[in-house]
Amino acid sequence: GINAEYGTIMDGNVTSTPTDNPFGCDAFVRDSALQLGLGIFLIIGSFVAYIPQYFSIIRLKTSEGMNYITIGLGLLSGLLTLVNGAMLNWESRIMCCHNRKLTLGQCLERNLLIEQLCISPVGYFILYSLFLLYFSKIPKDNQTLKDKKKELFYASLMFAGCLAIFVILSSTAALLYYTVGVTSHNMGHYARVCGFASSIIVLIMWCPQIYTTYKLKGPGSLSIPMLCIQLPGSLLVVYFQISEGAEITTWGPYVITAIEQFILIIMCTIFTIQRRRQTSVIQKRREEEDRRLLHGKNNSDVIQNSQ
Repeated sequence: GINAEYGTIMDGNVTSTPTDNPFGCDAFVRDSALQLGLGIFLIIGSFVAYIPQYFSIIRLKTSEGMNYITIGLGLLSGLLTLVNGAMLNWESRIMCCHNRKLTLGQCLERNLLIEQLCISPVGYFILYSLFLLYFSKIPKDNQTLKDKKKELFYASLMFAGCLAIFVILSSTAALLYYTVGVTSHNMGHYARVCGFASSIIVLIMWCPQIYTTYKLKGPGSLSIPMLCIQLPGSLLVVYFQISEGAEITTWGPYVITAIEQFILIIMCTIFTIQRRRQTSVIQKRREEEDRRLLHGKNNSDVIQNSQ
């Protein structure tokens, strides 16, 4: 049949291209230099942000202190967002490289949105792989060797489960595409469900950290500078996704991430200021006590000398 939504030409009949589809394959429109530069910067910067953690694990030769549940949820959220973005942009972006005579540069530029969505799952995949590779089997505190083996088993199981879910979701998306077609409402609903699921997972992923920070009344090992760098990065990703025509189910998880990072920054800043004030008060009290003791000792020495 004729795919009227994307303006295809079939059986010699030309269909009209609707105004709400500015990303059709009929013509390649180059982004502005600023837009293109921002897209490339976000792709490179997003991946570079993972590298210090990679080097830390490799240098220490252990992944001790990392939570596999947090990493697993991050991986799953990234995969769901990728499925969402790929399904919603399959015809308008990805298939343009296959069906239309675009150069490699034009193809890469047209799919900056999808390439950007690939960074999160790829980054978490490498991180999870390093976690398993450098997993410490030495029991600590009240743990036993059996407990460590059980933890490694559950971590491996979760890793395999995330990848299995991605394969199932991708296979289902392919089945929908080749049966009901990309313009079907069913495929759009399926993609948006993946996006909403990703948002929920991101919310769950950050809530334990917010609770832990509140309970500790301080940042602990959480890096405030890291959050201050990631927060504007998340907002830039949202801006780029919106400017490229992405739906809210695609950039929604980044908004939730930015909000929760902002909450953590405010909490950590408040707790840090409170601790510094408490430390300052305690230090002043100690100095006053030291002066009193010194004054009392001097008076005692004066009395003894006078006698």
